[in-house]
Amino acid sequence: MEATKPGADLRLWLLEREVVDLYRAILMTARIGERFDATVVAITGGGIYVTLDHPFVDVLVRYDALGPDHYEASEDELSVVGLRSGDTLRLGDRIVVQIEDAAVLRRTVYARRVLPAGSLAKTQRRGVLVYRSCGAFRCQKPQASCHIPAPMRGPFMGRW
Repeated sequence: MEATKPGADLRLWLLEREVVDLYRAILMTARIGERFDATVVAITGGGIYVTLDHPFVDVLVRYDALGPDHYEASEDELSVVGLRSGDTLRLGDRIVVQIEDAAVLRRTVYARRVLPAGSLAKTQRRGVLVYRSCGAFRCQKPQASCHIPAPMRGPFMGRW
């Protein structure tokens, strides 16, 4: 039996993974806009990775595509938490996603989380902060029923 160079198996495995990711991205270009059931399999700094049930494809859901809230990974990186709503996604959770883009050159498929109708309505009732180009946060609710204290309305230089 002939000896192989050190690291050759690793290089072959990485090459095979890149080719599979390329084929998955090409496959999903025809399915942009479709909805799929998925399972959360990884949490990274850029978002969460989910695996679609059928076809078996790994998809990246960026934090800004998870919903109307601002999401951050927990300290142990086993869950993602919405800062205002408390909405939590853990490894193994089931969600529904809609394919947004398939970047063939990056070999990555991007999706957006599809929220249940009741959860979106609850978030909208509370009032959603909107970032304006002037650098100010404004509440979408009328001033009289706004949940933001009066001194904090207008330019807001901090984290809400």
